[in-house]
Amino acid sequence: MEKVGLKCITNKDSQTSIVFVHGFLSDGETCWQNKNGNYWPDLLKEDFNWLNIYVYTYQTSIFSGTYNLGDVVDDLKERMNLEGLFNSKRIVFVCHSMGGIVVRKFIVERSIDLIERNVNIGLFLVASPSLGAKYANLFKALASIAGNSQAQALQFSQKNFWLNNLDKEFLNLKEAHKFVLKGKELIEDKSIFKALSFMKQIVEPFSGARYFGEPYKVPGSDHFSISKPEDNNAIQHRQLCHFIKEIVNGAESGSSSEHVANSVKERIINNLTKLHKIFLGKYIFFKHCDELLATLDQIDQSLENLGLSYIDYNNVRELSYSLRAATIEFSSIVELNSIEVLESKNAQTRKVINMVDQIIRYLN
Repeated sequence: MEKVGLKCITNKDSQTSIVFVHGFLSDGETCWQNKNGNYWPDLLKEDFNWLNIYVYTYQTSIFSGTYNLGDVVDDLKERMNLEGLFNSKRIVFVCHSMGGIVVRKFIVERSIDLIERNVNIGLFLVASPSLGAKYANLFKALASIAGNSQAQALQFSQKNFWLNNLDKEFLNLKEAHKFVLKGKELIEDKSIFKALSFMKQIVEPFSGARYFGEPYKVPGSDHFSISKPEDNNAIQHRQLCHFIKEIVNGAESGSSSEHVANSVKERIINNLTKLHKIFLGKYIFFKHCDELLATLDQIDQSLENLGLSYIDYNNVRELSYSLRAATIEFSSIVELNSIEVLESKNAQTRKVINMVDQIIRYLN
């Protein structure tokens, strides 16, 4: 078995680092090595000789006992820190099976640090059971007897609270768009028992294709062969190379803070655009004020959830509050369907529109 640790395949002082993370009962050598001797990290080195490439091996065996996935995450963090990988602008994790669970937990736990350091993350998941694996349920009794906490975390069950909570936390973090997080999911095609065609995959598609669009089933692969490409022309290797290029090219076109800021702007401006549609007519009816206030609630929520430090939160929020106050004031003195009152208060209408313009100009 490969020695526990973070093995350096190559370090070119690049701003992009690749970390391979194996699965349950495996290690950093056997997980990635094809029977013809080709080793995936070495294949990657041939195509990207300028990358930092590392292979992580952690403690996992039938007798791992209480050494749980949280302990693995702590170990990964410490070793990455010692190697200076957090100084990278981009980190791409290549994860097989349970390795994907380890890295998702790592990303959730270290999210604040990743955001502050402005690190872009790529997550290349290879047959990773994001919701657990039914096969792990077959070893429930053995896992209980051996006290193997890692096997227990792999079980597909509503009672697997640890994994189900991680699923929710990771989805929430991903959808918050607080930093760049891109992913690709590869899923296995066949059972490891090829002679038994009725047997299902170790990681079924519903669990292996959970988080990112356009998952890909690798033809003819099983749970173990999928992480062992034959050569540089193997489809999973070519997809990994393409994924890395996307991460690098995407980062060069803009920083993660710019990405988040643009996302914030887009959401807020979309909501503010609705205000123009409400106030563009000559007359404003009372019901439109309720619609405006509802839109302002969405704006405030956008600022609360997405603004952070990427835009001047207080200035935009102040404009939003002023717009809200003007709307409430306007709606309180308008008599429903009273044209005379509406015409006499047209100045209030312009006041609201001017505030909308201020916000949009500020965001742009």
